[in-house]
Amino acid sequence: MIAAPAHIGDLLLKYSALTQAQLDEALSIQAAEGGRLGDILLRKKYVLPHEVMRALCHQIDLPFVEDLKANEIDTRLVDKLPINYARTREILPIEQTESSLTVAVSDPFNMESLEDIRVLFGSTQIKTVVTTSARLQDAINRVYERNTSNMIQDIKREDEESYDDLEGPIDILDATEDEAPVIRFVNSVIFRAVKEKASDIHIEPY
Repeated sequence: MIAAPAHIGDLLLKYSALTQAQLDEALSIQAAEGGRLGDILLRKKYVLPHEVMRALCHQIDLPFVEDLKANEIDTRLVDKLPINYARTREILPIEQTESSLTVAVSDPFNMESLEDIRVLFGSTQIKTVVTTSARLQDAINRVYERNTSNMIQDIKREDEESYDDLEGPIDILDATEDEAPVIRFVNSVIFRAVKEKASDIHIEPY
């Protein structure tokens, strides 16, 4: 016989400093005013956000992660994912294997975003871990900051000698097919602007 899932109040009594008296008070408010028990407990400051999230994950049998270890996440995983999407949808790829992609989310029921990620990465299996919104946003910022830093270092390391020769107008038609001309053109413009401390970049059509 399958055991019934534990109530979130009971889980919070077990996994947080919530007292029975505080829980009873919150349940009375819920009965009178409606709303989610977790939200009421947060409003009363009887529990912390990560404690509610951890209890919810216990309730629905999903892994909860308090520390995403952003410095250990491969920054190449976010190459395909715009940072604004990651921030607004609160979703971050953290590990990829040949058969699956693991993403961190604050809302495990946002199926639309999970499907977007599955299609974008071409993964047949999406695994989710749950964390709080604040900790996820922090991890997103740190991973994308590292990604940008790595990209700039790659540009400097691979192309600095060729950029030193770029004293006149840049013609993307001169680039060969295997040099990804549009990408190299944009990179060269940005790199030169940074080197010269330019405040604006002006591009004129032919």
